[in-house]
Formats: sequence, structure tokens, C-alpha cells
Amino acid sequence: IAGSGNNINADANYFFNTPTQQLEASINIKELQTALLKSFIKSNVALGSGSMNGAIEVKGKIKQPEWKGLINFDSVLFTVNQFGPKYLVDQQKIKLDYPAIGFNGFTVKDSLGNPLIINGNIFSKGKSRYDLDLKMTSHDFTLMNTSKAINNQVYGHAGIESKLSVTGTTFKPTIEGDIL
Repeated sequence: IAGSGNNINADANYFFNTPTQQLEASINIKELQTALLKSFIKSNVALGSGSMNGAIEVKGKIKQPEWKGLINFDSVLFTVNQFGPKYLVDQQKIKLDYPAIGFNGFTVKDSLGNPLIINGNIFSKGKSRYDLDLKMTSHDFTLMNTSKAINNQVYGHAGIESKLSVTGTTFKPTIEGDIL
């Protein structure tokens, strides 16, 4: 995929003769503009500017592939539409090392520069099941900043201090900690 500031190369081999090694793929993301992702993301999130890059290797069974690589974020600006504030993910990395998706000091900043910091892992446990082991902290982080409108069920300003632990699964997460 090339053009409009995007440069992605992918190479894949499929092996139908072996039951254990059916797939080998290499994805080299030299630059991926967030604008390209807008059509894949639900209307709950609005993507602004920024880009991502990285390299990902995928291998194993087609029904349960294993991955390894990094995804780097460069000035990615986005808004959660229902809550209003703009967030920035800049110079952050997500590490892919099957079965883990790792966050090491992954920082999201609100429009005032206040951080939400994520540490820990999400572990693949099958086709669409993931176990969670994340710690999240924030300081004066703007969670919501919307005005009263006809369709807004929730509105106002909410800035939070938090120290949270997120465990369990993506289907049944357990959130423990403090929110001030």
C-alpha cells in the first residue's frame, strides 16, 4: 500500500502441506497515516492526524497465528466522540510477542498534556479471547469535556486521578483501584 503518505509492504507464504506451519507473513509498516484507518474504526472514535510505523512477523496456523513485532505511534491524535476531549499518543510503542501484547509506560495525553499511563499485557487465549493484566494511572486526566446537548446522555467536565488494575478477560474485565 503506497500513496497519500502511506508506505506498507507485506509478504506472505501459505503452506497447505504442513499442519503446524501454515503461514509466514512479514508486514513492514514504514508509515501508516491514521486517515487510512478511519473507514475501519466505528463512529465512536474520530481520528485526527498522525501516523504509525513498525514491523510485524506472523507465523503458525492460519486459525491461530502467532505474532512478533512493534507498532510505533507518532503524533496520533484522536477523540472519543461521546466524551469530547482530544487525546494524543506520541512516540509510544506496543510490543507484540505472542501470546502477549505489551504496554510499557504507554502514555495517552489529554489536550492539556495530562497523562494516562498503561503498563502490562493483554494475552491471547484463542481465536477471540484475551486475558488482561494491565495497570493504569492518571493525573488530572480529562476523561470527559462535553456540553449539554439534545442527544448527550452524559455531559460536563470530568478530570480524574486514578490508579487502576484491569484483569480478567475482554468479555468479563475486572477493574479495581482508586479514582479521585
